[in-house]
Amino acid sequence: MTMRAAYGLLLSLVCMSAAGVAMGPAVADSSTRADVLTAHADRQRTGWFSHEHKLTPSTLTAGQFGKLWESPELDGFEKYPARLYASPLYVDGLKIQTREHKGKTFRVVIAAASTGYVYAINATQANGVAPGTILWKTQLDAPCILRWDASAMGIVGTPVIDKARKHLYVVSCGAATSFRMYALDLSTGAVLDGWPVAIDEKTLNQPSINRNPRYGDTPAAPWRAGRFSIQRGALNLSPDDRYLFATIGQGRGWVLAIDTQSKTLLSAFSSTPLTEDSIGGVWGSTGVSIDTRGNIYAVTGASGSQKHAPPLHNWAQSVLKFDPVSPSGLTLQGVYTPFNYCRTEAGDVDVGSSGAAILPDVDNKSVSQDPLLAVGGKQGNAYLIGQSSFKAPGDERRPCSEDSDTDQSLLSPEPQPQFGKRGPLNIFGPYSDTEGMLDRAKNRATPAYFRNAAGDEYLFYSGNNKDP
Repeated sequence: MTMRAAYGLLLSLVCMSAAGVAMGPAVADSSTRADVLTAHADRQRTGWFSHEHKLTPSTLTAGQFGKLWESPELDGFEKYPARLYASPLYVDGLKIQTREHKGKTFRVVIAAASTGYVYAINATQANGVAPGTILWKTQLDAPCILRWDASAMGIVGTPVIDKARKHLYVVSCGAATSFRMYALDLSTGAVLDGWPVAIDEKTLNQPSINRNPRYGDTPAAPWRAGRFSIQRGALNLSPDDRYLFATIGQGRGWVLAIDTQSKTLLSAFSSTPLTEDSIGGVWGSTGVSIDTRGNIYAVTGASGSQKHAPPLHNWAQSVLKFDPVSPSGLTLQGVYTPFNYCRTEAGDVDVGSSGAAILPDVDNKSVSQDPLLAVGGKQGNAYLIGQSSFKAPGDERRPCSEDSDTDQSLLSPEPQPQFGKRGPLNIFGPYSDTEGMLDRAKNRATPAYFRNAAGDEYLFYSGNNKDP
């Protein structure tokens, strides 16, 4: 199959350049155009744009794919140039209500930069306005600066759009304000009344908010030098668009829910109850995935500075399943943890470098059927996870194991060469469960799903075969 099948419209719309936002091939006709309102295609993070028909193998091989236009260079901050860590989004028909463009409708790319700016950019020639023209821009907080990447880190996670309400949600990290969730008017870029909402760690740790609080009366140990957090995961919305979800964590990881009606932080769940831990980060670029029932899935990671954490109520190096948000907040319902998590956790070989892609139900009975999930990770494995893979959370994760056959994911019936028995499928080798961090990571992307006209189903993984 082709890359078109996996990435569809988003690849046909946008690619990055140092100067700003650059556009790909011609926009499809009206029968195939569609909005891109969230990362990786949809709430389920399938990565499948089923409406895309223009970006075909023949288009690519015939040399028809190329840049059509380029925006002006986006705004820097002090000595830091703008970077686009967040994926651009697309609205196929948006009435702008600001300045000289007021009342005019455009096809619009939404871009959010590391320097704390959000932009609406014209995607095609319309109303006498050239493609690449910035229709509005909004500066949020003066950005956080992360020393290790020599970059401004104001907006890193991909925003999400509620098109019915014309709301754009985005997280900004401010040097003076820490993490805050914003809601912008999609037509003007103006910050809406009642926003932003604070989502810094001090706020998340409030007893009324944190659903995995510290246990016992042991005083907290001091934070480690160099401990930091980033908000890299894409935002997501519940099926009714009421609840807004974000993830935070390069070290200690968080999943949080905001009620968009009351404009309040409703609930948060930390992967570890100990504030001094630097483990269990939720930093995969696609953030949480949400199935058609409203269940929420997050994938947690390991740590480069903390080999292991105290086990009680620690959910690092795992896939977490939460019930749909209720008045009581986020409730952990199930946990899947790979069999060899003790080894991989010690080597910072995060399973959490990948988000979870929820496979659509082929019989269109997804409301009544339990979904399957596809996950990757730094080790280069492909995990297929059924609802039977999730175990009810007790006080700890499953025991560590050296036996691959005990893994609770859905295993191929054939023995795997690295084990000599059944176990997770390793697709990016050479196999190692101790070496796989930094530039030795084998996979950092969420898998993508595709189903062809004959009903054949495929999963696409991207990664590398780098010798550790």
